[in-house]
Amino acid sequence: MEQVGIKLEFDSLGRICIPKKIRDLYGLDREVELLLKDEGVLLRSPRFALVEREK
Repeated sequence: MEQVGIKLEFDSLGRICIPKKIRDLYGLDREVELLLKDEGVLLRSPRFALVEREK
């Protein structure tokens, strides 16, 4: 998967705005999950679900 990076700054209320082009590229809607990991921060759509593959 191609990595996309962008530098964002927090506003005075501690928020960041993810540009529409990035949200569209990764299928992010108004609601996202924010996961804090040792490796960094992960944003994920709550629609994401692991499903078992058929054998």
